[in-house]
Amino acid sequence: MSLRHLRAAGSSLVLDARGPGAPTVLHWGADLGDLAEQDLDALAHVLVPAVPPSSLDVPLRFSLLPSARDGWTGRPGLSGA
Repeated sequence: MSLRHLRAAGSSLVLDARGPGAPTVLHWGADLGDLAEQDLDALAHVLVPAVPPSSLDVPLRFSLLPSARDGWTGRPGLSGA
């Protein structure tokens, strides 16, 4: 499984590196405590965003480096010239 849970100093970072593309941040905040693999799977499942009406048929999930290719309309996570 490519779900990673990093913990330090009362904080947790949960990354979803399943599938193609850059990893997605599922949680970055207060410490979630010790999580078993099935707990991480459940967390990833419940954090799938809803698909609003008149939208694409799949939920948008932004990676660590969002881009226009992903549907991100804000500033790019990485740019160069």
